[in-house]
Amino acid sequence: MSFGENVKKARKSKSLSLQELSDRCGVSRSMLSQIERGEKNPTIQVACQIAEGLDMTLSQLLGEDARKEVIVIKKETKIPL
Repeated sequence: MSFGENVKKARKSKSLSLQELSDRCGVSRSMLSQIERGEKNPTIQVACQIAEGLDMTLSQLLGEDARKEVIVIKKETKIPL
């Protein structure tokens, strides 16, 4: 799912109009609409403002899984190729 689709889904799940989200995050309604439709890509700063307006972290809004597997390989256990 794209960033814009995630924004729209989160906004609708919180029953917010574009104008209400705009008021909460300080990003214009037209910019939010363009982002949701995939016509514009936000800067990191704008993406953070949108996430804050939705009471979410940027990671949540990006759709990143919070439970990703991390593999630690210690130097002494490396397997030569």
